[in-house]
Amino acid sequence: MAAKATSAQAMTGPHVPQVAALVAAVDAAAAAAGPLLCARNETEARLLLLWLDFLQKYSLTGTADTLLAGCRSAIVECTACLSIGLVRPALFSLRAQIDLLLCWIYFKDHLVEWQFLDRSGEGFKLKTEVLKFLDTHCDGFSEKLGVLRQAKTRRDDDPYRLLSAHVHSQSTKVVPSLSKLSDVVAGKPLCEEVCELQGACAEYLNDILLCIYASKWSSLPQEIVATARSRLNAAQEKVVFA
Repeated sequence: MAAKATSAQAMTGPHVPQVAALVAAVDAAAAAAGPLLCARNETEARLLLLWLDFLQKYSLTGTADTLLAGCRSAIVECTACLSIGLVRPALFSLRAQIDLLLCWIYFKDHLVEWQFLDRSGEGFKLKTEVLKFLDTHCDGFSEKLGVLRQAKTRRDDDPYRLLSAHVHSQSTKVVPSLSKLSDVVAGKPLCEEVCELQGACAEYLNDILLCIYASKWSSLPQEIVATARSRLNAAQEKVVFA
């Protein structure tokens, strides 16, 4: 009886108008710019989506495949959040894209380590660990990545650092400041900034994957290769596609 009373009180209590305002804000955001933001974010993620198509078709090993599928899901999640103005969850999804893809790169060839992680939840690889692994085991990895970084079109060398600052609330600029439920819904300009970050994440991951697969450039999707070459001069292209 007490539980039923509590439930009934909640449905008529002070949170009812706040929830109604939240729903109205979400509806308004989706109606005003939802489809446009979806289209924009998918465009920004295009390079990464091309890579995921390629990797899922040609590079699955049967180990940690779920991480690659999870990266694609995180793109969908980010797009969905932006379509209704939920910026902070979208940022978490962007960071997840990087974590999931980098860990797939490592664990796809490490069955024992993956089985332990999947069983225990321990042993997930940090970004720095995966990059160190690639530097050690992929010839010319750091040199190629340095060249691609010099020719970046994104604003930041490493969008992961910015995303981590938001996820961990590392400064006053990124600490949440909300007073009511509907405040979680952001306007179109802020959502468009996150779309730009999606593009940065896609290019960042594209560059890492290029450093691994560039020697097989003739097998890669033509758009990936053409986009890379449009950024590089002749000398840079020779380093990356050597």
